[in-house]
Amino acid sequence: TCEKNKDLKACQPLESWPGHGGKSVNAVSFTPDGCFLASAGSDGQVKLWPLDDSGRRRSQIPEGKVLERRDRSINSVDAINPRDRLLIVSGGDDYQVRLNTLVLKRNATSRNLCNAQI
Repeated sequence: TCEKNKDLKACQPLESWPGHGGKSVNAVSFTPDGCFLASAGSDGQVKLWPLDDSGRRRSQIPEGKVLERRDRSINSVDAINPRDRLLIVSGGDDYQVRLNTLVLKRNATSRNLCNAQI
């Protein structure tokens, strides 16, 4: 595949996600551990996508969890997960920066954040 021959034209997407209702996705950010992806779009939404250990979407939220809706485009997003929380910061055409905080509920049998519920 493309990793072996470095031919970007030969690379095929692994999967396609139903992002932001046909509007452009302006920014994405993985948490440092790779368990969550945040996206921001021209539809004025910030979405959170829980991922499994292999980096694929977890099935319980196939459309992504909407964290916020604005009247204008959102152009930047960043995500970190200190301890048992997710912090997602975003900024957009409304000249505002917003911070969303979510508490993660870990599975009692697993300390892996990729299995945590949001």
